[in-house]
Amino acid sequence: DITDQILRNELKEQLQIGDDALPIPGEGSWDIKEPPASGEVGRADDHDSQKLSFDELIDILDMDAASIDEHLSQATDSFSQKTKKHADKSPGHKDKDQKANIRESALAKAIQSYEDGDYGQAIAQFETLLTTFPDDVRIHTMLGNSYFKCHRYKEAASQYERVITLDPANVDAYENLGVVYANHGNLPRAIEQWERIMEISPEKKYIKESITRARRLLKQLKE
Repeated sequence: DITDQILRNELKEQLQIGDDALPIPGEGSWDIKEPPASGEVGRADDHDSQKLSFDELIDILDMDAASIDEHLSQATDSFSQKTKKHADKSPGHKDKDQKANIRESALAKAIQSYEDGDYGQAIAQFETLLTTFPDDVRIHTMLGNSYFKCHRYKEAASQYERVITLDPANVDAYENLGVVYANHGNLPRAIEQWERIMEISPEKKYIKESITRARRLLKQLKE
């Protein structure tokens, strides 16, 4: 159909990634793996560990008033001891926790910029984060996604390659790198990335479908 013809014409012209390359139009193009919602970033709230289980609630309901007071008093003492123990941590441990909290907060803000479609701002925020956390896989991944959205494909590919260097089993990085290549006519390299995913996670059927589709387009180009 018309879409396939457009794809074939574009693919013939775009055999390698270039600075001025544009994404292939139409329904035939691939898309990158999107990040989780910003609310999923970071650790669970500290107070979650204080929640009572179902069995504990039932036990309390069966207690008389005096027993409840005793139970709550013991729980309060236990929590106070845990709090004091946490406060007595070494300065080095505190600094490490504080740095992690700062990272999570800044990362959440950068991801929010991405989700709001403010990719330029997101790029600036992720690049700033990398100056302090140069080996953070999540930051490299999100920076790559932001570059992709801004049509800065070579830079996106560079970030995904960095993720693979840091985490050779990161299937999202292989998938996204394959998407960059596929959308710019370099189908052999796209297939190469996706085949690596099948070695790591053979259960991903949609990746197998992408490989089949890319091979079909490649065969059409040679006809």
